Amino acid sequence: MKKFINKKYFALSILLSCLSGLELPFGTWSYSEIFALITEKNISNTVKMVAIITIAQILLVIIKYLNTRVLNRNIACFNQNVREFLMKSNFIEISENNVSKQISFLSNDLNLIEENYLK
Repeated sequence: MKKFINKKYFALSILLSCLSGLELPFGTWSYSEIFALITEKNISNTVKMVAIITIAQILLVIIKYLNTRVLNRNIACFNQNVREFLMKSNFIEISENNVSKQISFLSNDLNLIEENYLK
């Protein structure tokens, strides 16, 4: 399975997954920070932190979007590489019994690999 994965997209997907995983802790921290700033009643400090939190939240949304795009691109490259390999090999034979097994592999087994391993 390793030979069908595009290493560049795979590494980028892992990096973006780690960065998008920071969204929940950042959200928790930002709520607590906003409430702490409001209780201090320091308007200038509150406005600065709200601006910083807003910009950071926008960056996290962009990272999450990029993560989804890279993951989908990684899956598309994987599927294309596997199917190209199978079409070039002796995977397809002229026997009717084997054709149904091979179509089942292409439609079901590759989807299971995609859902369980790549995502």
